[in-house]
Amino acid sequence: NRMQPYLICLNLNGTVRGGDRVGKKILPIGAGNLDLAIVKAIQTSGQHLLALINDILDLSKIESGRLSLRPEAFDFQTLVQECIASVQGLADGKHLSIITKIDVPAAMVADRLRIKQILVNLLSNAVRYTPAGGAIELWAQATPDGGLSVSVRDSGPGMAAEHLPRLTERFYRIDRSRSRESGGT
Repeated sequence: NRMQPYLICLNLNGTVRGGDRVGKKILPIGAGNLDLAIVKAIQTSGQHLLALINDILDLSKIESGRLSLRPEAFDFQTLVQECIASVQGLADGKHLSIITKIDVPAAMVADRLRIKQILVNLLSNAVRYTPAGGAIELWAQATPDGGLSVSVRDSGPGMAAEHLPRLTERFYRIDRSRSRESGGT
């Protein structure tokens, strides 16, 4: 049924927003940190599930040629910092350093949401596959034709050349034995 994903999104939106209301209004004043932590965990899990469902819906739109871009003016460096902040907790847990070199005009016009999805995906995978104590570099520069070139490099195991042609295949994994332990998108 075509409506099911949208209903799930609506229900998860309610759960995510509802978790925020529960944490602020329903829990008694003397509620302990454990109660608040449980509410926060529910809310965080709901946000994660909602993001996954939205990613799947976006894949469906891309494959059917129905994804519409929404260009807007935004500050690229601010967006990069938001993306780094979204993976910083995981990076800190592995003692990874994230280094940026941004050489683009501050303001740019593009689909901010799609650029953010791409950067978070690249950074998440870099964090996931970089061994503890490693480094991740995000470089961005303007191209002569007015475009943007972004590179994310890490000190992880990398990919053999024979896997590169299959890199954009949906759900392709180089090492399927690591799928459960490391996730990845």
